Amino acid sequence: MDRCTTFTSTMSALCLCCAIFLCLLCCTLAEKGSKGLLVRKQEGDTMTIHCSTSLPDQENLSVYMRLTKEIEVLYFHQGNQKFTLHKRFELRLTPNGKLNKMDITITNLTIEDSGVYWCVYSVYKSPKNEKTEGEGAVLLVVNDEECDQNDASSGLGMPRYLVLVSAVTAGSVLLLSLLILFIWVIPRLKAWRATIRPTPVRTNDVYEDMRTTIRRAHLPQMGY
Repeated sequence: MDRCTTFTSTMSALCLCCAIFLCLLCCTLAEKGSKGLLVRKQEGDTMTIHCSTSLPDQENLSVYMRLTKEIEVLYFHQGNQKFTLHKRFELRLTPNGKLNKMDITITNLTIEDSGVYWCVYSVYKSPKNEKTEGEGAVLLVVNDEECDQNDASSGLGMPRYLVLVSAVTAGSVLLLSLLILFIWVIPRLKAWRATIRPTPVRTNDVYEDMRTTIRRAHLPQMGY
C-alpha cells in the first residue's frame, strides 16, 4: 500500500469519527432543547417545573433559582408534608404531586423571575444531609411584549441552543462531504486519469528499428 492510499484511509477514518461525534452532539443538544431546557415566557404567563428523581428513600425536596444571587424557591419535607416558600413566590407558587415526582407551577411571571431553576433532593444520613440534583432543571427567560417583538423583528429571537445545533449540523454535513470525497471521488478520479495516459513506447523496439535502418544504409550496392 503506497503513501497516498495510507493517507486517504487515515483521513477517511478521521472524518468518519468526527462526523459521528458531531452528529451525536447535535442529537443531544436537540433532545435537551425539546425537553424544555430553555423556556421563554411573557410577563404574566405561567411556568411549570417538573422535578423528579429515581433515587429511593429521599426525604426532602428543594427548588433553587439563580440569576444574580441564589435563592431557595421551595422547600418540602416529606415527614411533616410541610412546604416552605420564598416570600417572592408565596402567592404565585403551587406544588402538585409526590416527593419523587412533583410539579411546581409559578403564575404571573415577571422579568425578575428570569434565571436558572433546578431541583435538589436530600436525605439525612448521619452526620449530614446527602444532596443530589434531580431532573427538571430549566432556564427561564421572561420578556415583556415590546422586547419580544423587537427580538422577532431583528431576527434575534432564535434560542442560542438552536443556533448551536445548526452550526453543529453544518459541520457534520461538511465532514461527511469530505469523507465521501476521500473514499469515493478521489480513487475513481485516479482510475479515470490512468485510463487516458498515453501508451509508452517500448525502448527495445525503437532500438531494433534504428539498427535495421543503419544496416540497410551500409549494405553494398549490387550490380546487374
